[in-house]
Amino acid sequence: MKKWIILLSALIVIATSVVGYGVYQLMPERNRVQFNPFIHEQYAYVQINNTGVSDNARGAVEYTLPAWREDGTMQQITFTGMKKLRSGAYIRLISKGGYILSYNEVQPDELPATVRAHLKEKSSL
Repeated sequence: MKKWIILLSALIVIATSVVGYGVYQLMPERNRVQFNPFIHEQYAYVQINNTGVSDNARGAVEYTLPAWREDGTMQQITFTGMKKLRSGAYIRLISKGGYILSYNEVQPDELPATVRAHLKEKSSL
């Protein structure tokens, strides 16, 4: 009797694991990144200039701008805003695994020192 209970329990654990893995693999990559606890959220900062802006069919605005991370690295980031953002505004992007989760405007004194130095260099050019 004990052997049957142990065997049944092991089968339930294996079946649950297989189904869970299958559901995870069938998810779109964006959802997998959001559920993955080993991929952490990161902050990136941009300064809005309305030169590289494109409107899409749904009325949203797509920005492609250089973004600075807190460690001083720069990368091009594309994100979609619901409306045209104020030119010159500093925006903090919250990303996870290459996908932008959200953004909000921050004041210049809220920027990390390394980011502030890079963005001031860029704006003085």
